[in-house]
Amino acid sequence: MEGVAIPVSPTPPNTAGSPDFSLEELADCFSINGVQYRDGMHKVDLAKTLLNEATQDVHIAQAIQAQQSSQFYAPDAPLSYSIPKTLFKNKDNSQYREAIERARAFLQEMFEKRYLMTLTRIQYKKEGKDTVIHNPSMPDQDTFQENIVGQDGYIARASNKAKPLKAIFRTDDSVHEINSVFKWISGKDTYICRLNSKPSQDTERIVRLSADPDGFGVDCYGVSLISRPASGVRFTRLRVAPQNIGKK
Repeated sequence: MEGVAIPVSPTPPNTAGSPDFSLEELADCFSINGVQYRDGMHKVDLAKTLLNEATQDVHIAQAIQAQQSSQFYAPDAPLSYSIPKTLFKNKDNSQYREAIERARAFLQEMFEKRYLMTLTRIQYKKEGKDTVIHNPSMPDQDTFQENIVGQDGYIARASNKAKPLKAIFRTDDSVHEINSVFKWISGKDTYICRLNSKPSQDTERIVRLSADPDGFGVDCYGVSLISRPASGVRFTRLRVAPQNIGKK
């Protein structure tokens, strides 16, 4: 789908950030080159309107159809992190500074609509490690085993939040780096909500993201019947990365 480019006043190029990065603002989306996600470097289109409220299962079904026709669909938690991370890393690039700020402000407004759905879910296990599933029931489903259960709270204030966040966002970034990205978007520190103790039986919850007065929330507690809007993305892999980011 093609949009109409919104002109940006030309400024001298700057080598700050990634050499793969570029940003074009179109009528219907921000088109971002240089987004590192899973096994490669991607061009990601971020829609300027949210997808309608739906359960995660419905968003998944819509995503499977949308991928066949290059339409927008909901992202998993790793892509929901990789997009703002890419903008954050390149925020000092003078060629794209104004467009990056518009994209940042849009993301802030989007997350402030509260609890945006992702295509990531967590199977909290009665015994053993929990299971984090990205894009469940989709061709590119991705699964990790990690202990997600723990206390709620701000991620920068406790050491036991690093491994869960690495699995949820499929990244090797530190807690400090994750907090810095979301704080740049929302102006607030990041906190996580999750099951605080092992369940009496295996239970499944969805991952949602939001910015509220308390901070930027990584909510790993939502039940599957909840309907929420989602950001809209579509992406094209530009090249394979040297290694799979976030693999265990």
